Order: sequence, then C-alpha cells, then structure tokens
Amino acid sequence: MIAVFKKELRAAYTGLLGYALSAFYLLFAGVFVTMNNLYGKDTSIETTYSYILFALLMIIPVLTMRSLAEERQNGTNLLLSSLPIRTLDYVLGKYLALLVVLAIPIWLVGSYSVILSFYGNVRPLSAILVTFALFLVAASMTAIGLFISSITSSVMMAAVLTLGALLLIYYLPALVILLPATALGSFLVFTILAICIGSLIGYFTKSLNWGLLTTALLEGILVSLLLFSPTLLEGSAAKIIGLLSLTSRFELFSLYGLFDLSAVFYFLSMCFLFIYFTVASVEKRRWN
Repeated sequence: MIAVFKKELRAAYTGLLGYALSAFYLLFAGVFVTMNNLYGKDTSIETTYSYILFALLMIIPVLTMRSLAEERQNGTNLLLSSLPIRTLDYVLGKYLALLVVLAIPIWLVGSYSVILSFYGNVRPLSAILVTFALFLVAASMTAIGLFISSITSSVMMAAVLTLGALLLIYYLPALVILLPATALGSFLVFTILAICIGSLIGYFTKSLNWGLLTTALLEGILVSLLLFSPTLLEGSAAKIIGLLSLTSRFELFSLYGLFDLSAVFYFLSMCFLFIYFTVASVEKRRWN
C-alpha cells in the first residue's frame, strides 16, 4: 500500500495536475472569502464553506478519472494480478494519495480564519470543525469518483459520470422537494432504487439471476406496501432520499455551526462503502 501511495502521490506532483487543482481550489476559495468575509465584513468562514464546496464538484472528477480507468484503458491493470499485493492495499494506496492532494488546499483555506481573526472575532473551534467536515465530504466524493473510475475504461466517461453523480448529490436537497408525496410516487422512486441495487448485485456477483432476484424481492416488498399499507409510503421517498444528502448534512457544520456526530459517521460510512465497492470491482476484473 505504501508503495502505491508514494507512486500515486509522486505522479500527482511530478506533472501539473496536483498543482493545477490546488491552484483552482485556492483561487475559487479566495474569491468567495474576499467577497463574503473581507468585503462583506463577516469574520465567520463557516458560511463561506457552503460556496467553496461547489469547487470540489469540479476538482474531484478530474482528480479521480485517471486513477483506475486509465490503467484499464492502457491495459496496465493486467499487471495487478501478477503483483504480490492485495487489492485492498492497492485501492487504499490510490485513495489515500488522492486524499492528500485534496487535504493540502482544504486545510490551507482553513487557515484563512487566522487572517480573519485580525479583523474581528473568530470562532476557532467552529472553523476547525467545518474544515474537518469539508474534508470528510471531499473524502466521500473521492470514494464515489474512485468507484466510478473502476467500472469504466474511458477516462472521459469516468469524469462525466463522476461529475453527474456529484451534481446529483449536491442538488439532492432541492430535488427532494420535487418528489411526489403520494404513495404511488414513492413507490415509483423506490422501484428505481430497487433496480439500481439489483444492478449492483448482478455486477458484483457476475450473475444476472442474482441481480434479477434481488430486484424482484425488493419490488415484491414495495408492491405489498402499496397494496396493504400505502400510508407508509406516503412522503417516505423524500424523507429517505433527503437523509442520503451529503450537502444537507454538511450545512449543519457550515450554516449552523453544529457538530453532528451522526453526520461524521455518515461521511465515514460513505467512504467505507464505496471503497468496498471499488475493491470488489477491481477484484472482479482482476480475475476475469
């Protein structure tokens, strides 16, 4: 794992990628800190982080698109089966290197609160917590991007799919409002989710039958609820999907200055879940 970590980190900073992405993030953050904190005379950097979060949507797809997709495209992933390294160590080495590339500009922007302290009262603990929360959101999004990079051999496709997934996550709180509150509307939304879950099961097990069986079981439960307990479905889609939002949980830190332990647990769970998906995806192709 250490060897993979050093290799990926060296590759990021041997070329211009690591420097360019850091410069873009610092420029984006600098603009909003200047507008919101210096010109707006607001010494709280927490609220500015809500705007800075959007920069990660542009950076992470570019950062993760080459991680695994390029190796499959070039055929170098075939060497993995001959290396004395576990797939988990291989994936973690790449993932940790990506986190270091992201952590450097994130914590540099977090140090802006020291500068703002010369212009007014700053809550240092709150600034540290929101910076930590932003890093956890970035780690979650990076895990998603790494997984998407593992399921495609096209670098551009990996970038587009990751950008689409992160935009969906970012705007999920707004999209939840548009979801129908009726039992039938929730049934249709959950049906789409059941198909997605069945597709993942079929992909990882390499069995269409398992995927169809999973979808059929989930769909059977939904049909039963729709027929016999429709009130349980009313408005449930909006509530459950709203709970999956990364950005709404981050706003507890940035807008309200609260430390939510459940949000931290959720961010970490997303990291572990998609790292597991990535390992399973790489392992699946390693022996194909």
